[in-house]
Amino acid sequence: MLAYDSDGKSAIDIEASVASEVDLAGQLARAGLPVLQRLAEDLGDLAVSIVLTDADENVLGTVRGDEHGAVRPTDVAYVTAPISDPRRDTPVGAVSIKGATADVGALMLPYAQLAARIIAERVLDSAAVADRALVEYFLRARRRARGPVVAVNGNEVLVNAAAARLVEAADHRYLWDWASTRLERNDGSAHDLALRTRAVSARCEPVLVRGAVVGALVYLDELKPVARGPRTRVRVTRPPKWGWSSLRSSELGIAELVAAGLTNREVAARLFVSPHTVDFHLRQIFRKLSISSRIELARLVIEHAGPVPVGVGS
Repeated sequence: MLAYDSDGKSAIDIEASVASEVDLAGQLARAGLPVLQRLAEDLGDLAVSIVLTDADENVLGTVRGDEHGAVRPTDVAYVTAPISDPRRDTPVGAVSIKGATADVGALMLPYAQLAARIIAERVLDSAAVADRALVEYFLRARRRARGPVVAVNGNEVLVNAAAARLVEAADHRYLWDWASTRLERNDGSAHDLALRTRAVSARCEPVLVRGAVVGALVYLDELKPVARGPRTRVRVTRPPKWGWSSLRSSELGIAELVAAGLTNREVAARLFVSPHTVDFHLRQIFRKLSISSRIELARLVIEHAGPVPVGVGS
């Protein structure tokens, strides 16, 4: 995900201020502790402890299934189920069930996994309805889109890998104002749009909640220079398998973010994909370019695409 607030802060800045350790811990605790309490009640008098932790393994709360049969710290078997943010497929915490019997893992794993899924859903439900709708529309559009796609409202902008190389922080407010005007006019046709560093053709669709417009999906197509002079017959050829010109638009987007100094996990957070997806695409990029390091990739990005856009890595 490439997300910016109205003041032009980068996605990392937003995550630091909005999803800081304190805020995220509070959000997890509010969503998770009632789930753990209900699970303890369902487990009856089993001598187990159910523990909620954040992504850094800090304990946010513990609920005991049997207060009179407390588990001894020196004789504990346990099973853990991760809690993942369903929007980014990244871990935000875990549910652990601890007990004094060796078979606690086989018995308790389904309960821990169910609790983790319920907590993840509650965390997502705690987000604003409009922002949640924007995320859901974006995820569906991203699966269908072959090119750059952006989801935008007044709070944030979400981009797929192909759009990450076109949209910058300074484009957010302008892009939302442009989309709002198109939606007010019920205009879904394509128009030229001048972003901060790129000229694109863009069309938009509304993001709706109960019939009200709460955001927009914007489909982009980078404009190419128009060749002047006599027409010549163009021979259609297949794209090359190797080299810079073999990279797809989504791979170019990932390459530019990596060249800007972002880690694979940071790239994944910006693009709303899992770190494993970024790892896969990066291996494909390295293979096509016959390189083996991020430094070599950064050099090629600068050589072929110009300097890394200001604000991408900030």
